[in-house]
Amino acid sequence: MNKKKLIGIIILCFFIVLRFTFLDQDTHSRMIEGINQNDEVFYTHKGFIKYLASEERLGKESKVAPFSNNFSTYNAHISYLSFKIFGNNYYGLRIPAVLMSLIALLLLYKTGLSLYNSNLYILYGAMLLLFSDFYFFIFSRFQTPQIYSIFIISLILYIFHNKNLKFNTKSFLLGLIGTIAVLNFYLFNLFLLASIGLYLLTISIRKKNISTLVYSLFGVLLGGFIFFISIEGSIQDYFKLLQEHNDQFKLITNEVSFTEKIINTAKKVIAIFTTNLFRFNPIFLWAFISIPIISFVNIIKKKSNKTELFLFYIIIFIIAQNSFASSYPYKKLIVLAPISFIALIYIFKQISERKISPPLILFSSITSLIIYLYSIKVNYSPEYWATEKFGYNYIPLKSTYIYLLLLGFIFFLIFISLYTYKNIRLKLTYPIVAFSLLLIIIELDYFIINPEFTYKNTLLKYAKTIKENRITGGYAKAYSLYSEATPDFTPIRFKDSYKAEVEKEIYAITKKHKTFRIEHYRKANDVNKNTGEQITFGKTKYLIIDKSYQKDSLYCLYLMKDLEEEK
Repeated sequence: MNKKKLIGIIILCFFIVLRFTFLDQDTHSRMIEGINQNDEVFYTHKGFIKYLASEERLGKESKVAPFSNNFSTYNAHISYLSFKIFGNNYYGLRIPAVLMSLIALLLLYKTGLSLYNSNLYILYGAMLLLFSDFYFFIFSRFQTPQIYSIFIISLILYIFHNKNLKFNTKSFLLGLIGTIAVLNFYLFNLFLLASIGLYLLTISIRKKNISTLVYSLFGVLLGGFIFFISIEGSIQDYFKLLQEHNDQFKLITNEVSFTEKIINTAKKVIAIFTTNLFRFNPIFLWAFISIPIISFVNIIKKKSNKTELFLFYIIIFIIAQNSFASSYPYKKLIVLAPISFIALIYIFKQISERKISPPLILFSSITSLIIYLYSIKVNYSPEYWATEKFGYNYIPLKSTYIYLLLLGFIFFLIFISLYTYKNIRLKLTYPIVAFSLLLIIIELDYFIINPEFTYKNTLLKYAKTIKENRITGGYAKAYSLYSEATPDFTPIRFKDSYKAEVEKEIYAITKKHKTFRIEHYRKANDVNKNTGEQITFGKTKYLIIDKSYQKDSLYCLYLMKDLEEEK
């Protein structure tokens, strides 16, 4: 084994081990991650309920809430196996996310190799940037639907660039996987299916042959059939849930004026470029902004190739989709990481082959720098986050790191501009390797050197009290980690009639069993409630018997006993 290969394997092992380190730590503030720790079990509720049932820890009265997407159906088996293998703890909960991220990274490496195998230095540099990306690293460790979308998007990009597949076979697979990405993974992956459709339509027109569209249509039909046989319940129920989801989050509304719609649309488009992904990795922002600019110029000159065209369509459709249907864009647009990665490799390839003019690169660089400066101004202002409807506290990334990210990005832009006139096949990797080292330092600080374990320690402490008893509340399952408590799940995200029905049944349960409730407070004025105080939920009075305070995010957990049982 040569020295370079050995060094590469050592670096790879370092990043793999890093992803598994301290998986049981708390999530950080919503300002940084956009993740609610209790949501993790909620996302995997079917698999967790299956696990609890296998351990005879699930009461007959426990409820499984419906979902507006089909995420939990395919994830149920993965989560169940993980809990059975690794136990009822955060490792059992989160290891599937780590494994899924590693599969996505492998697919993206293969895609990059297929796209540009003449200069491995550029590919290795881009892979280092992706491995070390702060926000992608976050979502590689916590159980959320986004990591599964990252996987499916990486798979689509891999199929698209696979040189061993015949074009008709590729068209069929793209139609199939694109449909599954929307119906079985996440409804907001619709931009992928639209991009695939428009790209294949463009190719069919160019070749004057509809066979490509026919093969892709067969793939779409098969994907729809797979969804039909995998969905729990009827199609009518599914679309009813979609409508309820729309009513709840008001994704489509006619209640505002035309002017307000234009303003809101502009804000949603701008929000794409100020997400956490781009705020923590402006090099990906540069690639994301550069590719449509370069593609547009080449389309006009009729010089665009398939990769450029496909990425152009994806970015246009994600912007169009997000303009009328966005859901937590600062968090969920982490799914753009694979797209930005491929865009970065493609642009570096074009630069190294002198196919992009320096003025075009300079224009893209200045544009991305202006947008990034605006992103910093917006995202690191307390006024912006004060309007966040969940009331989370303003705790951003450490200011030192903010300035270092900005300086690192400026260094990257200067380096790219200076060397666009010269042979930079190897030199292109210098600025992204330097930026990657900065991201690694941030990760080591937040995840290795200074991890928080308040949630885990609190649940271990509560386990002594709630063992073999019942806990109620919307996140009851999340609080049965590390204990043998039986959770009674109250859905909190669906229509009031369903919530009321289950809450009524759970209220009846509390009169038969010793029941505890754990509440999760986020606002600073709520953490002043003390042990021994009473609190009322609905018609039920509870006594606070313990509480735990998470300093980083000002979260406070309260363990409460049902006072109705004392009567």
